[in-house]
Amino acid sequence: RWAEEQQRVLLRDATFEHPSVEQVQCTLAGGLPANAADLAVLLNEYLSDAATYVRGDNSNPWRDFWNEGQEPTPRHEESCRDTLIRILRACGLPPDIELAPEGRYASDKRADIKVSYGGFNVPVEIKKNSHPDLWDSLHKQLIALYTTDPATSGHGIYLVLWYGADKTARSPEGHRPATPQELKQVLEQSLTPEQATKISVTVLDVTKP
Repeated sequence: RWAEEQQRVLLRDATFEHPSVEQVQCTLAGGLPANAADLAVLLNEYLSDAATYVRGDNSNPWRDFWNEGQEPTPRHEESCRDTLIRILRACGLPPDIELAPEGRYASDKRADIKVSYGGFNVPVEIKKNSHPDLWDSLHKQLIALYTTDPATSGHGIYLVLWYGADKTARSPEGHRPATPQELKQVLEQSLTPEQATKISVTVLDVTKP
């Protein structure tokens, strides 16, 4: 595993393309991203906007993550993914940036969203906080299967949908985080220092405000 990780680092370094002066100027002026790192930063900013929108807009967009009924239940992850894509667009994510559901990667593996622009991309893996693979997918799916694509330069986003503390899957140690912030912190602590420079964790609270 150590040798494979070192080889992935060498491959990313060998295939990295430095942005031109014009691309850097465009990025600094608030324009489109010049590489996968820029794209990841931009996407995280819009995810932050989306979190504010979901919790604060008077149209109650948090409802779109739930099945209606006397006892509302969480919607399927694919439906939540489609809702999230619509919200990111509504928050102003530039139309030049492609959001592809079920984005394809090596060995026919598919990330929930493949965010692409200019020949580079950032995979987004989505899990509900109740998912049995909540604690494994960050490493076994996002890092091991998707960020190995040279076009990602190792960047990826792990996005967890928070449906309440009572629905959170317990960690292998039996721990159950009580808040979205605590879950985010615990997941981030599982990253190595190198991984933490390129892998982002977002926990999106979709409970009723």
